[in-house]
Parts: sequence; structure tokens; C-alpha cells
Amino acid sequence: NCSLLLQNQKEKLIMKSIFNWIALCFSTTLFSGFLPEMASCKSGGGVVGTFMALLFQIWALSYYHLQPMAMIWLILILFLLSILLVGPAEMFMLKKWGPRRRHTGEIADHDFNRTNVDEFVGQLIAGWPVFFFGVSLEWGLIFLVCAFFLFRFFDVKKPWIIKSAEKANAAWGIMLDDFVAGIFSAIIISLPLAIWF
Repeated sequence: NCSLLLQNQKEKLIMKSIFNWIALCFSTTLFSGFLPEMASCKSGGGVVGTFMALLFQIWALSYYHLQPMAMIWLILILFLLSILLVGPAEMFMLKKWGPRRRHTGEIADHDFNRTNVDEFVGQLIAGWPVFFFGVSLEWGLIFLVCAFFLFRFFDVKKPWIIKSAEKANAAWGIMLDDFVAGIFSAIIISLPLAIWF
């Protein structure tokens, strides 16, 4: 009976460990959030997360011409999964590696540089108008790169509502500021697309 209890506890620990690593993989966009730290770069994992999303968008535009609704569903699913998984991933990182120094120099015990799924989702939103307006690959590449720089600007500067969104609790705060930054970028990208296409 005692050995059965120990076996159950061991299985629970294994399952929790597997869940934590899955949450970490998701929250760091396939562990890409660790790359700047491994390469001793001063920029954070957010740049890498944004770039990963840009590469995905270029791939989706080049080979699959994803429908705008398919991209919206992808964004919603990733956002909801992020709300569920970012919190446990951040707790796991804190327990495993302790507080970390951000690229800005401040010590953080949450919203680590390694967590970059928020930037991945934000860039997907920023580049969504390219899929909505159905532009050619050549124009799509130009506007996706513009969306990349616009999103990075809003994510770094955090003007107005974006700064307020960041103050929300836990995973919501991590995700919402990039969600809003992505929407701001998408609105700006939509203007020339609506006029020219």
C-alpha cells in the first residue's frame, strides 16, 4: 500500500515535469527565447520570437496562402494556450534558474526575456492584414517586414494603452501588451493596403 502511494507520487512528479517542459517549450517559442542569452546578445528573446513569427508568416504566404480566418483561429488558439501555459512556464523558470537579469539590466522574477510567445502572437496579429488583403508574395514580404518593425516599435516604446495592458495580472499582462501592440501595427499596415489593394 505504501509502495503504491510512492509509485503514484512518482508518476505525478513525472507528469508535472513533462507538463512544465511542454509549457516552457511553448512559452519560449520552441526554446528560441534562450538563444540571445546563449549567444550573449544584449537584445531579448522578444526579438527572436517576433522574427520566428515573421518566418512563419513568410512560409505561410509562400506555400499555403493561408486564409485570413485560418490565421485568426491560429492567433486565438495560441493566445488562449498562452494564458494557460505562460504562468506555469514562468514559475518553472523561476524555480529552476531563479530571478534573471533582463536585457534592460533590471532583475526580473516574472515576464522573463526567455518568454517570447507573446511577441510571436503579436507579430501574427501585426502581419494579419497581408493575409486579409490577399496581396502577392512580393508585396506581402514588404508589408510583413514593415509589420515586424512597427510591432517592435510599439512593443519596445509601449505608448498609451499598451503600457496599461502590461499591468494586467500574471499571463494576461504578459500577453495583452503584445496583443494590443499587434493590433496597433495591424491598423497602420491596413491603411496603405486598403488604398493600394
